[in-house]
Amino acid sequence: MSNIQFVKIKELCSYNNVKKEVQSLLNDDDQVSFLPMADLEEFGYYSLPKQDRALFEVYKSYTYFKENDLLIAKITPCFENGKMGIAKNLTNMVGFGSSEYHVLTPNKKISVEYLYYFFCQGFIRERGIKHMTGAVGHKRIPIDFLVNQKIPLLTYEKQILLVSKLDQAFEAIDQAIANTEKNIENVEDLEKSYLNSMFNSTETVTNCKLGEIIEFVNGFAFKSSEKVESSDTQLIRMTNLYMNEFNLNRNPVFYPNHF
Repeated sequence: MSNIQFVKIKELCSYNNVKKEVQSLLNDDDQVSFLPMADLEEFGYYSLPKQDRALFEVYKSYTYFKENDLLIAKITPCFENGKMGIAKNLTNMVGFGSSEYHVLTPNKKISVEYLYYFFCQGFIRERGIKHMTGAVGHKRIPIDFLVNQKIPLLTYEKQILLVSKLDQAFEAIDQAIANTEKNIENVEDLEKSYLNSMFNSTETVTNCKLGEIIEFVNGFAFKSSEKVESSDTQLIRMTNLYMNEFNLNRNPVFYPNHF
């Protein structure tokens, strides 16, 4: 690592695009992608907007971004939760979204995917929390914090190679998580099936008098101060010992120390 150059993000990216450039590209009625904060996922990688709006509807109030820009939520708790993603598949290559986005546009020296993975690191968010400004509940991360972070500047080819390895690793992790969730779902289905089969059994329940299945040896009594509490226990009194019938599917619990 000693021969790797560390460069500030602002030397590799422009940030918070100027909206006026859109006016030279599109007409007011042209459609653009719209990405509200609710649609920006936590560590979403590629962010694919689900909505389109006419340019004139979003131009004044929302943040402008372009295809392959990196969006990072700046307001709490969205920043801490990792709401970020690379803008992809934008209508007319243009998007607008929440005013609570910071937008980074990489130059030719850095891959946007490499930049994304860099900002996924936990220490970035941990440092960022200490630099947030504003009132409680409305704190924001300043753009200066993001663009002054130093990133190891690998050759572009090495960046792509590293991104490929990270993609494969996280794909394997996602698959392992999906398999685990499926296994849990299968176990839950099995438990439900077993419970249903037990409680809806067609077998005949046999009732009998307790005296028909046990031999009475001695009696017992509880003192008035004693409390016996158990949801699965039947307390059997002497007067009922032989005369009453007991459901054999609910086993009475006997306390040997009381005999």
